Amino acid sequence: MTPKTAPTAASSANQVPPESQAQLQALDQQVRRLRDASVADSTWNAYMSAWNRWARWASAHNLPILPARPSDVARWIVDDGASAAVSTITTWTSAIGFVHRQAGHTSPLADAELRDTLAGLRRNRRRAPAQAPPLWTSDVERILAAIDDSPAGGESLADVRDRALVLLAFASALRASELAALQVGDLEPDTDGLIVRVRTSKTDQVGQGAFVGIPWAQRPQVCPVRAVDAWLTRLYAVLAAASPAVALEVGPQDPLDDGEQFGTSERSSAQRDPGPRLSLARRRKLLAGIDGALFRSVRGNRLGTTTDADPTRARLHRNRVGDIITRRAQAAGLQTPGGGRYYSAHSTRAGFATQAAANGASERAIMEQGRWKSLAVARGYIRRGGVFDDNAASRLGL
Repeated sequence: MTPKTAPTAASSANQVPPESQAQLQALDQQVRRLRDASVADSTWNAYMSAWNRWARWASAHNLPILPARPSDVARWIVDDGASAAVSTITTWTSAIGFVHRQAGHTSPLADAELRDTLAGLRRNRRRAPAQAPPLWTSDVERILAAIDDSPAGGESLADVRDRALVLLAFASALRASELAALQVGDLEPDTDGLIVRVRTSKTDQVGQGAFVGIPWAQRPQVCPVRAVDAWLTRLYAVLAAASPAVALEVGPQDPLDDGEQFGTSERSSAQRDPGPRLSLARRRKLLAGIDGALFRSVRGNRLGTTTDADPTRARLHRNRVGDIITRRAQAAGLQTPGGGRYYSAHSTRAGFATQAAANGASERAIMEQGRWKSLAVARGYIRRGGVFDDNAASRLGL
């Protein structure tokens, strides 16, 4: 990864005694590493995209880029941001402030007139923030049925992966970036289900981490724990075929907890089980025999692509998580309410809160599973799920 070096204005260095030069250079490297770590890669990329946009506009109008004049930034936002969402413009202005601070300049955002301009823009463009439509349990079941009715009968490598991805995303309320970042080592099998360690997240940039519990489902065919186990079993088989040493580490199949192997050839898609319930010892051994990313890139019925340095270890990109959910929802014939936004990776997270609230889960339990820091944000989903619970309009005598 390239160093996160913000654009700076030209400057001249003071003369430094030769004996101190090496020590100062080493300290500078440490400072740069710490500054790099202060901003997440995704945030850095968004900031640099916004800064380059500003630089192009300023250059086209023959205006100074750094430091920028507040009046010029205001003009740029009015012109270039005429059709941009308020959240996008907020990212733009945050990028302007960030680069100026990094370069040792006063941020143009300190200017009162620019702040008033931004406040006026937000008022003029007031509208409810666009939210991803939630996926309800019935929607997830339709997606799973469509996967089972695919040309490979739900048995292709992509089918097995996507079943695990959809169910884990729904039950864990993880974001797309968190799902893509999961390592096999972040999973801990438990008699009650599966414990997932989330190392970093949008609201945990310093990496304190969190643990999310995924219980066994009552119905095996929609059980996220079984679906993940089935994906790991399939992933192990692919890796073992590529490297016999992997097979020796895991060994032969152990007896199953429920004493039953669920087949798929004679079952309808509504009854199909993602796989057997493995013993706890088997699950632990399976996890110990695989390292690297949990969800991996798949092309056809193979891991990775021809451009990947090591196709078997190619991690599924965070953007692909959303693409998969969108594509699988469309294949299931799901239509968003009012024909609005497509179902996306956030639809499983939104759907978790909405469905859990509708089924009587408490706000505390929903926030804990979804790791929402803001009650107001969580309630945006919870209210929709419980909109008819103890509804006062039902007491009007109508």
